[in-house]
Amino acid sequence: MTRTDLPAVTPLPCDPLVSLPQSVVRALLTAATLDGPTGVLTAQAWRLHAARSLHAARPGDHRALLVVDLDHFKRVNDRYGHLAGDAVLVAIVETIRAELRADDLVGRWGGDEFVALLALPTGTCSAGAVAERIRQRIEALCVRVEGPVGPVTVADLTVSIGAALHDGTARSGAPVPTGLLWAADQALYAAKHAGRNGVRLYPVGERP
Repeated sequence: MTRTDLPAVTPLPCDPLVSLPQSVVRALLTAATLDGPTGVLTAQAWRLHAARSLHAARPGDHRALLVVDLDHFKRVNDRYGHLAGDAVLVAIVETIRAELRADDLVGRWGGDEFVALLALPTGTCSAGAVAERIRQRIEALCVRVEGPVGPVTVADLTVSIGAALHDGTARSGAPVPTGLLWAADQALYAAKHAGRNGVRLYPVGERP
């Protein structure tokens, strides 16, 4: 067979998404942006949106970063199963969102850890108050789920929350939100070391 006898080859598009229906493309992009069980931003998507928000902030545009970690959440999964655990996480997210503004950014940072970037038009003093309201609401939460032998109510849920503040001033060093995350994590560790079910602000040890 000569080269002229070879069948013509149609080149494939460089981007595999080009050949997919738009509905499928949208579904794939959504799956990459939102956490499946809870519907909040994935860690990667949250970091991207948070960085944009912080870089766009001007001096005096106060922001607060909350890191919310469920205390001993493994016990819920071990006792009731992971599907019940997912239902509890959804209830936790709804509780967090109920205390935030519509344009505040909420993401799932890990298995039982969530992050939220808040705009604080009334000043930095409100960050601890918001975190404390979230803590109290979750402590009072009762979630009806399907357990191994039927419906059960999961209660006695608590969270530890670390908070850090940003005043819109550009800083050298670690890029935002990395530096802000580090500060909020330090506050979270302080809350856990103090016995959990509490809120701490950075600098470590400050209470709301």
